[in-house]
Amino acid sequence: MKNGWKKIRLKEVCEITSSKRIYAADYQNEGIPFFRGKEIIEKQKGIIAVSTELYISKEKFRSIKSKFGAPQVGELLLTSVGTLGVPYVIKEGEEFYFKDGNLTWFKNFIDLDVKFLYYWFLSPFGKAQLKKSTIGSSQPAFTIVLLKDLEIKLPPLDTQRKIASILSAYDDLIENNTRRIKILEEMASAIYREWFVEFRFSNVECRMPLRPAPSRWDESPFGNGTRVHSGNVELRIATPEEKKLTGKDLFPKGWEARPLQSLTASLTDGDWIETKDQGGEDYRLLQVSNIGVSEFAETGNYRYITQDTFDRLRCQEVLPGDILISRMPKPTGRAWLVTLQPWKMITAVDVAIAKVDDHKADPYFVLYLLNSLEQIDQVERRTTGTTRPRISRSSLASIPVVVPPILLQKSFGKFTNSNYQLSTTLRNKNTNLRRTRDLLLPKLISGEIDVEGININTIKEN
Repeated sequence: MKNGWKKIRLKEVCEITSSKRIYAADYQNEGIPFFRGKEIIEKQKGIIAVSTELYISKEKFRSIKSKFGAPQVGELLLTSVGTLGVPYVIKEGEEFYFKDGNLTWFKNFIDLDVKFLYYWFLSPFGKAQLKKSTIGSSQPAFTIVLLKDLEIKLPPLDTQRKIASILSAYDDLIENNTRRIKILEEMASAIYREWFVEFRFSNVECRMPLRPAPSRWDESPFGNGTRVHSGNVELRIATPEEKKLTGKDLFPKGWEARPLQSLTASLTDGDWIETKDQGGEDYRLLQVSNIGVSEFAETGNYRYITQDTFDRLRCQEVLPGDILISRMPKPTGRAWLVTLQPWKMITAVDVAIAKVDDHKADPYFVLYLLNSLEQIDQVERRTTGTTRPRISRSSLASIPVVVPPILLQKSFGKFTNSNYQLSTTLRNKNTNLRRTRDLLLPKLISGEIDVEGININTIKEN
């Protein structure tokens, strides 16, 4: 064994326990977040505002904390039922309790760096050991008794910290890029809502008729049923048909309600590619799971077809500038504006391919329209099916949308383009960082790579 490394059981270097039982009667609508496995999985993915549904009262939490303790900064939780083996290290400022049996709690470390343990759980060696602690077939789970007896190969504490620091440097860069992406998306989404939902765009060069605006709605029509909004935008009362289609009472002058398909040169489905047709490496087959909200979601599930298959089945190539719209599952209707990728692409039949007509719409306007809460809600209401609800392409094409003048759309597109391109660049950097980290992880955790010659600052600077 490498000099200074030794095998040891986890129970010898940390305390492994769970929470005190919380009953359904203790659940509250607000208070201290009460996590199960899914919230920890979300946090491990870097989601800041996790979808917490359960809470316990502050009084209950204080009582438990004073008697039995609660997760503290630098301690580790591991998902122990459902999606198994996802580790998470508690960060500064986080305060929550968790469901017993769902998560296992590691604390009170002795000559064990918590971040080293975190990466060990993510390594092939840690996963192999965890598999030995799994019980049950229909619902696999870990038991604390078996986890305590897991064997881990540990280097000296200083080496553990060096290894953890190297891997953390990559994760810190990924987290920083992810936060920048989130800010860029929030900026674009905020402007979309300001202009196209709240109708506040009076400082935009869009050749719209404007009049001085009062501080509130003016119930006196400006002739022909027109009102003024506080954003200096002249509005008109919706026709009965427009109101029926969109649920909106008012429209800015010059806007109209039209079906989604009217904004496109074409709106088609992806290709039906059976398993027997897959193989080769000429065209990558993008799945529904690859379509995120304004992003390409890499799942690692690579599927391809050959050029011969592409020609034989008369497939449609997906090109940069196309918009891919997922027709299932939730959030149904989410969309990604295709950017340049390292492979040629086609997509699956449950993904619609929209080619925006540049004379009628701006691609970035259409993208943010599709991903808006209002549009997603419209799509959800049109889905059919019970086991796998989806929206048909014809139903998607006919959804009414409120369309502003092209000049206003182009103004939004001009602003959003730079944000979107920067977000794409940052996502690509994150992909490369993850790939490098994942290559290094098993080599570092096993001691195959000597960490003494690695400069962490070089990693951080990149």
